[in-house]
This record gives sequence, structure tokens and C-alpha cells, in this order.
Amino acid sequence: MAVSEHCQQPWLERTWHEWTVNKDTSQIMEELLLFPGQVSELVKSIEPSKRTQISDGAWSIQEHVGHLLAMESLWIARLDNFELNHEVLRPWNGHNNDVRAARFNEQSIQALCRDLSDIRTAFVEFVGEMSDIAWQRRIYHERLQIHFMLKDHLAFIVEHDQHHLKTIQNLMHA
Repeated sequence: MAVSEHCQQPWLERTWHEWTVNKDTSQIMEELLLFPGQVSELVKSIEPSKRTQISDGAWSIQEHVGHLLAMESLWIARLDNFELNHEVLRPWNGHNNDVRAARFNEQSIQALCRDLSDIRTAFVEFVGEMSDIAWQRRIYHERLQIHFMLKDHLAFIVEHDQHHLKTIQNLMHA
């Protein structure tokens, strides 16, 4: 599939044959921490009707923000996988039905952004408390069929964040 500047490859269609993180951990942590502010800054100037506009059954801008918030529970659960030495990372539920069910378009964008910021701050603090041995573990990611170290997992979250940030930007200009 060719990807134009206003359309990017859907997240679930991406392949991950191998995973190489070319950033140091402090840079990844900074990106994780700064991301909610980037989202908030981006969406605050968008008209409410544009933020909640649904086209062709795809998520609205506001639903993308809600999805990012909803994903934090999975990211946190996976930290436990590293700390507790699980063999396989907790899987994603395989669907995103929770996005529409949560009715993010009916919620305050300011509250969604504030909640995303609060939970991401707690996430980063939790990462900072992870044991040294958790940082050395390699855990299998079933969907991607590769092994992740904790740094890889964090870089994967940054990739996911940036994917949705780009999607929001594309929706702003659609």
C-alpha cells in the first residue's frame, strides 16, 4: 500500500521483523513524558466540531486522544510483566471496541488531555522505580513475534504515540 503524506499505514498493518532502538533511555523517557503536552497543545486550537468529526467510520481526533489514554493501562500492565519475569508480554485485547464504548467524543478534551498527562507521569515514575534486573529481561511480544527488553517496550510506546500524533495532524488537515 502506498502511503501519501496525508495517509499513513494503519498501525496494525505495520510489520516488525526486528526491533532496533537507536535512542538512549533518557531520550525515550523524555519523549514519553513530553508527549501528553504535545497532544494537548495540538488539539486545543481545533474547533470542537472538528475534534469529534467521524469520517468513513474512522476515529475522530478526540477518539484518538481517548485511545491513547486507554492504552496506558496496557503499558502499565506490561511493566509488571518485566518486573515479575513473565515469558510473554500481556497481549493487547485484539480490538479497540473500548474507544467507541467510552464515548470520548462526549467528554471534555481538556479532561482527556489532563488524564493522559497524569497517567503518563505516573507511568514514567513507575518506570524510574523498575529494578535493574527488569531492565535486562527479554520478554516475547506475541503479536509482533519478537522479544522486547524494557527499553524496547518504551520505544514501542513512543512509536505508537507518534503514529497517533501524526494521525491527529492528518485529521486536522482533512
